[in-house]
Amino acid sequence: MVELNCERLELVDHFKCTMLAAQDVKQCYMVTGEVDFVLIVTVEDVDAFYVFVKENLYSNPNVRKFRSMVNLDLLKSEPNTTV
Repeated sequence: MVELNCERLELVDHFKCTMLAAQDVKQCYMVTGEVDFVLIVTVEDVDAFYVFVKENLYSNPNVRKFRSMVNLDLLKSEPNTTV
């Protein structure tokens, strides 16, 4: 979950472009509420996650803060079948 410092259009667009270009980002949602974006990131290990964080979050001066959750076990995953 990522919270931005400033929600000026050009800064939000820059963040979106950065996430679109990041190969480790598998899903990116712009959301309402306490955070601005929710990212689904897939990496090989914790070291690779730290590299992702340094290159894509710490390096962006518009990222105010972020919180992460690490998946321990996949219990159920169903595709969306709504038409």
